[in-house]
Amino acid sequence: MGCVVAVLLGIVLLCLAGFLAGRIVATPDLGAAVRGPDHGTDVSQIAAASAASIALQLASHDHAVIVLSEKDLTVLARQRNPDPEKFLRPEVRVRSGFMLLSAETTVGPLHSIAVAHVTVLLLGVTEGSARVETDITGLTMGRLDIPDPLRPGLDPRGNGALSIDPIFNDPGLKDLRSTLECIFIGNDGVHIGFHKPGVKADTTSCHPPELSSPI
Repeated sequence: MGCVVAVLLGIVLLCLAGFLAGRIVATPDLGAAVRGPDHGTDVSQIAAASAASIALQLASHDHAVIVLSEKDLTVLARQRNPDPEKFLRPEVRVRSGFMLLSAETTVGPLHSIAVAHVTVLLLGVTEGSARVETDITGLTMGRLDIPDPLRPGLDPRGNGALSIDPIFNDPGLKDLRSTLECIFIGNDGVHIGFHKPGVKADTTSCHPPELSSPI
């Protein structure tokens, strides 16, 4: 009887391993290819384009909104890739209110596409020290959901997997950090709002499409 149980258990484990391997190597549904305007090949170029657009808008309005496209976000992700040999060809898509950060990687002998579901939050606006924080709400390998305790083993950056905040340390945007007023993930990219110095921040200015001006 013991041998029969061991054989059955072995079969079950093999089936489970096969199922998990199949889910890991399966191609995730990411939708259309990365899209949107391309505003530069590195952070400094994107920051310079953003600063120029903000200055132009604030010349005639109290508030300005720029949009970082999927192509811009992909540039940021690739420039901040912590391990280019482990995470190949990172891409960022904006889908259903989230940024989807995907990269090709391996799990043992298996080739897979890891996908982090990332949202953003703007903090410190009222204190004059605004900063953008990211939060990973989900992580998948292929089509397999990864439990929270296992995430650090795949990406030690945790919620810093796609941080937009460092772009505001670039000389082109550094002086505008104190005028950040809102951030919003739209259908065309990440909307970021600014206000003129001395003007009260409007945390809703990122939402109306008529105020959104692509850089």
